[in-house]
Amino acid sequence: MKTYNFLPVKHHQVISDKLYQYVVDQTNILEVTKDVGRWTDLQVDDVLANIPELATELAKIVEHPITLIAILSYPPGSNIPVHLDVGSYKYRILWPVANCTGSYTKFYNQNGNKLIKKYSAVTGGAYITNEDQYPLLEMDSCELTAPVVINTQVLHGVISNPTATGHRLSATFGFGKADLGGLFNNINK
Repeated sequence: MKTYNFLPVKHHQVISDKLYQYVVDQTNILEVTKDVGRWTDLQVDDVLANIPELATELAKIVEHPITLIAILSYPPGSNIPVHLDVGSYKYRILWPVANCTGSYTKFYNQNGNKLIKKYSAVTGGAYITNEDQYPLLEMDSCELTAPVVINTQVLHGVISNPTATGHRLSATFGFGKADLGGLFNNINK
């Protein structure tokens, strides 16, 4: 089962730099996440007005408009527990913003564990986690060094680089009812 695929976005670092500058100039994310991790939804229209090349580049890959933009901020050495995402986005695009080198999203086989729906104090949203009765089996892992589409319905967790100089900042994008699963068929890892 494919769990992720890197996307062919030329000059993605320019957009990463602009996303970082947006976080610094337009939000308080870095102030409120000093010691904790956090998911922060952003206003899609405002982000795209400030970084129009983001919509231009993603439109080359996905023919549907962006309906979700969020920043995920986690301190160095964070271990985001294994979970499944809930909601209408089976696939999302992850984009490195800052300090992502050496951080990994790991994908796991459920290995007979039951799934339990929980609510996150960090994100305010729901997620599904496993009951840890049996050891999970790591199937795949991905270092977030370039934009990537992931299957959010495969158990996954994130381990932030413990030697990073700042929070691991990544952006995540959702596209409403768009099925991004086709991106797995056309792009090689």
